Amino acid sequence: MHEAKHGFPGMIGSLDCMHWAWKNCPTAWQGAYTRGDQGDPTIILEAVASQDLWIWHAFFGTPGSNNDINVLNNSTLFNDRLQEMGVPSPTHPTDPKGKRYKLMQEAARKDIERAFGVLQARWAIVKGPARLWSKEAMSDIMFTCIILHNMIIEDEGEQATQWEEDADEASSSAASQPHVGAPPDFRAFIARQASMRDAEMHARLTLDLKEHIWSRFGPIES
Repeated sequence: MHEAKHGFPGMIGSLDCMHWAWKNCPTAWQGAYTRGDQGDPTIILEAVASQDLWIWHAFFGTPGSNNDINVLNNSTLFNDRLQEMGVPSPTHPTDPKGKRYKLMQEAARKDIERAFGVLQARWAIVKGPARLWSKEAMSDIMFTCIILHNMIIEDEGEQATQWEEDADEASSSAASQPHVGAPPDFRAFIARQASMRDAEMHARLTLDLKEHIWSRFGPIES
């Protein structure tokens, strides 16, 4: 689905963070849970969502003073998906291929932003400031809303996802299952962990994706 829409082969979804305001954050914790651009104490939800708005990964509980990279380093995402690598968008590309690549990545990122919007629209409790005292209770509420969100997405099907695929293709995509098996041995685990932080491998992956997208979509029309 993501290969057809966004041009990124092997893509599960897009990753982003959402801040949930914590109105009754204890005074002693407010410094750790407040970031300048938010103004009020918050707790961060990190999530990965696909184009159909299904949330594949969720990590909740990081203090709001952290940035997205800090959240990623603390989350379980790479423990669950050690065989994959994240590819951030270039900041200010100047070449035509870089501009096309950035445009397609920004379009893909809108999937997770739409998922956050739908989640907050359906469950007002995670949109407004939380009046709870306990982080554990907030976590239970957040994950309950995510589970219910996915149940609705699964039940409503194309009405909720607004796929542009044919029905047969959509059924085929829905029927596919992720590989499940025994955990890898420790050496393979360490090797994959090192590859995710390999700057040279990251550069090659970004270049390959840029060329792939350019060959499919061409230059941006002026």
